[in-house]
Amino acid sequence: MHRITQNFIVILVINFIIQNVSFSQALIGEITKDDFQIKRPQVIDAITKKPISGAKVSIPIENKVDFTNKDGFFKLVPSENGPVILSVQKDGYRPFSITIHDGKFSSGTLLELQKFSPKSIIISDNMMHLGDNSFSKNSAGACLINSPCVGPSFSQKFKVGEIKPTTKAYVTIGSIIGIDTIQAMKLGQNKLTNAASSPMEIFINKHKIGELKINGDNQKIPIPTKYLNNMAENTLTIQTGINQDVKEYIDYDDVELMNLIVDVQ
Repeated sequence: MHRITQNFIVILVINFIIQNVSFSQALIGEITKDDFQIKRPQVIDAITKKPISGAKVSIPIENKVDFTNKDGFFKLVPSENGPVILSVQKDGYRPFSITIHDGKFSSGTLLELQKFSPKSIIISDNMMHLGDNSFSKNSAGACLINSPCVGPSFSQKFKVGEIKPTTKAYVTIGSIIGIDTIQAMKLGQNKLTNAASSPMEIFINKHKIGELKINGDNQKIPIPTKYLNNMAENTLTIQTGINQDVKEYIDYDDVELMNLIVDVQ
């Protein structure tokens, strides 16, 4: 009877040790998986899906910079709860940006970078503030618009190669915040109740090619090739909107944008 009791106790102790070891391994595994594989965003190649190391990740509005590790992960997170633009840059790749709305990334966020194409013309890969530096606290992203203002419009010359009948061209704005149109208001992108701005306008060689009515990422505006100067210099102009409810003076809409690119393919 005594021997049976001892054997029973030994079995209980062994089971307890095994269970606790298993529990510890499962806990450690879960923490590793959760913190380093799911919650943290990862920068990868858009084609190969392999991680990109050494990419510069920044939040210009907060002067924060980090670099991806060998697995493409980075620790940079915005401190603001409102919309902020996060930039990713790496030699040989197209500049990338994304708007973060709630101060954190969704689980399993993958930031895919595309290889740079010689047919892409980078007009600007820096943060740009258009407007008159006078805006409501209820404007879209108002608490985060603080970079130097360049005025209500921006123009830049660029050259293109041969334009063929099959050529397709477009302007891409990587990310933009601050647009206060009726459409942006309806989408809840600002807290305005009655004021509204006209859309941002985009021109090629003084020809209007499109408008931006909402904030967001990777917005593309087609360029009619008939407006491009073949094998010559061209001019891209972007003009911010105007507050439609102010009659006494011109009140320009203040916006911030990043990664202005022209593609001619």
